[in-house]
Amino acid sequence: MIRLVYDKLKTSNASKSEGVFTYDTLRGILSHYPQSFKEQTLESTDKDTDSYYAVSPSWAEIAFGETSPGFIEHISLEALIRLQDPQDRLKLLINFVWEGFDLNFKSHLLINYINSLVSNYSIDGKKIFFIFGDINVKRTLELTDVKFNIPDSNILGLNLFEGVASWDFISQNLSPSLEVTLNKKKKFLCKNGVARPCRMYLASAFYNKQLLDKFYFSWLNHAKWNYDEHIEYAFSKYNHGKINEKFLNSFLEFIKNEPYILDITSEEATDRTHQVYNNNKLYRDSYASLVTETVVDDYNKGVLFISEKTYQPIYNLHPFINVGGPGILKHLRNDGYATFPELFDESYDEIGDCSTRINKIITEVEKFCNIDTKILDDIYTSKTFQDKLIHNLNTFEKRNGQHEYKKVVNWLLKHGNANHLI
Repeated sequence: MIRLVYDKLKTSNASKSEGVFTYDTLRGILSHYPQSFKEQTLESTDKDTDSYYAVSPSWAEIAFGETSPGFIEHISLEALIRLQDPQDRLKLLINFVWEGFDLNFKSHLLINYINSLVSNYSIDGKKIFFIFGDINVKRTLELTDVKFNIPDSNILGLNLFEGVASWDFISQNLSPSLEVTLNKKKKFLCKNGVARPCRMYLASAFYNKQLLDKFYFSWLNHAKWNYDEHIEYAFSKYNHGKINEKFLNSFLEFIKNEPYILDITSEEATDRTHQVYNNNKLYRDSYASLVTETVVDDYNKGVLFISEKTYQPIYNLHPFINVGGPGILKHLRNDGYATFPELFDESYDEIGDCSTRINKIITEVEKFCNIDTKILDDIYTSKTFQDKLIHNLNTFEKRNGQHEYKKVVNWLLKHGNANHLI
């Protein structure tokens, strides 16, 4: 039995801005397995029974101590005393899977803060458990200079977003159209709600090469980035360390017309929900998706973070190029999904260096944009190709995020000395 323990925080009005969610996302995962899960208060938890005091940090800089004492200062004094007691079997479970951070973030902020729980707060590292959004976290740790002072077995890499996408698909009734549209209006659909360095570089490349008229392309800059703070990095990181002046100048022209909006009004674009659930017609009227993931840089040394964006073309019966970390297509294929080497040279997925990988993707996009629609229509109307799209949808519906959910449950059961796993 997995026992999740909750209690009142020190600060009664504690919120996301203070670094801790009072509603933990683990509840949603474990609710799929009610026979293995029980929620308790701190007062009702036996000190001789394995249990997990679960917290879900929100804003990384606040939660992990760069701009505040961090999340540990918000838990109750009673909870802290029990976590410090080596005889008490209450364990601290840190669930940080939502955002695409890497362990190098802010000079190893996450690692250093968790280590401070051991050194400054006297919590035994064996009692600290960490769930992270990097699927490859064990491999990443091998390549990271700063190490955790907690056992490797207490760290779990989790892809939460296949389940999130499945929930979106079901709850929003996002049934795809099986209609095969010929002579589609656009070659690509590409959604960019939040500006990121790689997305800046890609947008400038497509603008410079006059390809955006072949896209349904959004650029909303929800986070209201100050581009001046990121330009040097964005236009050198993906150009082997030297600023790409041509693309930089194109980007400065490109942003004069932001926001670029798809099928919604400017007012609706301020609501990120509309960016996620855009009209299925855009999928039917374009040949492929260009997915711009959250984490792509090779300084992450193996980080593989997958968001809901990766699964949106899958459940909309759309082929895709994925601008993510190296190995993301391999990971999808291992999960049973088909990719599309008949449309794109997918060798980009094997390229570790981000400059080479991103520029290879730009080349593939440009080549695809120049393919005659009649050739593409012949491919798209073939039974083999349509069967592949249906296969991906069926795989998505069958998996339903459950594989990753089970991984969490069995990991917690195992560390709770359970006799049986699911």
